[in-house]
Amino acid sequence: MTGPKLPYTMKNMAANARQNLLQMLETFPYLDYRITNISTFTDEKKADGEYKKYILEKFSYLKCDPVDFVEHAKNKYLLSCDGIGAAWSRVPYIMATGSVLFLNAQCEQYFYRLMKNQETHVVINQDFSNLDTEFHKLENNPGMPEKIGRQGKEFAKRFLTKAPIDAYMLLVLKKLESYYSKAH
Repeated sequence: MTGPKLPYTMKNMAANARQNLLQMLETFPYLDYRITNISTFTDEKKADGEYKKYILEKFSYLKCDPVDFVEHAKNKYLLSCDGIGAAWSRVPYIMATGSVLFLNAQCEQYFYRLMKNQETHVVINQDFSNLDTEFHKLENNPGMPEKIGRQGKEFAKRFLTKAPIDAYMLLVLKKLESYYSKAH
C-alpha cells in the first residue's frame, strides 16, 4: 500500500483509500487483507513516529510474504484500490482471471469508460460505503458473480491484450502528432 500524502501521519491517514480500508477491516469480516511490505508504512522518510507506532501495534498481524498472483486469482472476488496512482496493471490482471473485480478507483485508466458497472466489474465507492451491500447482493444472487467475472474476462481479452493496447496507443500517437503539427 502506498498513499497520496507523504509523510504518513495520523492526520492525513483518511486521505488514502487503502488506509481507510485498513481502518475498516473489522467492518468487513469477509475481507482477506494482507500487507506484503509493512516498511511502506514505517519508513522514517515516509511516516512520522506516531503513525509508525500505530501501524506496528495495530496491524503487524497482517504482514505476510508476497502472495503468488495465480493463488491470489483463485478468489471469487478481488478488490482493486488505488494508492498514489492508478492500480495500473492490477485491473486488467484481475479481469483476466474471471474473478469479480471490485473497483475502488480515484484515478482513471483509459479503458475505464468502456467498462460497465455490474456487467464487467462492480464499482465500490471511495469511502467503501457500498462494499457490504455489493458483496451481499452478489452472494445472494447465484450466477451473478460468475456472469460478471466471465464478462470481465471477455472484456480483458477484447480490449486489454497486447494487440488492442498497441492499436489504441498508435491512435493516441497519431492524434498527438496531428495536434502538434497543427500547433507548430
